[in-house]
Amino acid sequence: MRYVVDRPRAEVVLGKVWERYLSKQKPYHNLDQILPQNHIPTTLPRGGEEEAWYWMVVCLWMRGGVGSTESSKKLSWLYDWLHYEGAKRNPFDPGQAMLMEPDEIVELLRRAQLGMHQVAPDWIYNAQQIVYYWGGSVLNLFDLLYDYQTACERTMQGDSSFAGFKYKMTSMILYFLIEANLIEPFAYPPPVDFHLQRLALATEMIRPVVDIPMPEIGRISHAGAIVAAKSDRDYMEMEALLRDLYQEYEASHGIDPNRFADALWVHSRELCRYNPGNATHQIGEEEARATPLEPHLPDWSGNDQTKFEASCFVCPVREHCTNNVPSGPRYRWGTLILTPRTEPAQEPMFFQL
Repeated sequence: MRYVVDRPRAEVVLGKVWERYLSKQKPYHNLDQILPQNHIPTTLPRGGEEEAWYWMVVCLWMRGGVGSTESSKKLSWLYDWLHYEGAKRNPFDPGQAMLMEPDEIVELLRRAQLGMHQVAPDWIYNAQQIVYYWGGSVLNLFDLLYDYQTACERTMQGDSSFAGFKYKMTSMILYFLIEANLIEPFAYPPPVDFHLQRLALATEMIRPVVDIPMPEIGRISHAGAIVAAKSDRDYMEMEALLRDLYQEYEASHGIDPNRFADALWVHSRELCRYNPGNATHQIGEEEARATPLEPHLPDWSGNDQTKFEASCFVCPVREHCTNNVPSGPRYRWGTLILTPRTEPAQEPMFFQL
């Protein structure tokens, strides 16, 4: 699939998002509770190798399809619990983690009520990589590193690469290490995940070029619906364009990459997430990737109106937003689907930002 980037439109949309972020108005009024890095173990020594490895572990839960803030809270609880209660081996020490079996880590994850048990082998493998290639220190991995391309080469390429690390995860670990003042800051693109894809597609900063009509879109039936991405190649192409677009905006406006990442991610998580048009409903029985879904068609009464007032109505880029981008098809089928965004005929009479 091919994509068109609308840079003039992006300049307007991103400018309004950034202006709202600077104002600290909704959805940026409660960042302390939202951002994952604000949920830190009370017993974690700050400023050194132990903290750097902790953030490497946190990244394993930044893959999408899982609540980043909730998983951060539970990892923080697990770290503190291990500090006080102890265990045969401590996975928050790479030298010990590399010797563990996946079942040992899964048992600890269950204790912390953490999902994503499939990360256990990656946790062990990445500990082995840190020990074998980087002297047991994440800080060695990022020593004398001042550009994003080199960071990607170290995390993603060759024998010393890390499980689960692609472009998004590389941006994510840079975000955490810079935030913790563990490495010198430098320019890098924000972690392009579903949230950053949704913001761009909803506002048509980027558009898929659909060459032929698509008579069937998964199991969704909706007038005007189109597929925005469904193959690994689609996602790779779109994400590369978005990394460039977002980083160009950062550079041209002198914006701190970490704060810009916050602005984009929180916008989608706290506003787009509640847009009634982004909801889908399961129809029939659970069938994993084959689970049938249908789009929610808002009737703008009751709950639809309430959600609209808490999302689109207070959105700084509402007038530039044309598409719904529901998360259900993305996480169920691996397919991004766009449907036309609609609004209620009558707006609320009273409103407070």
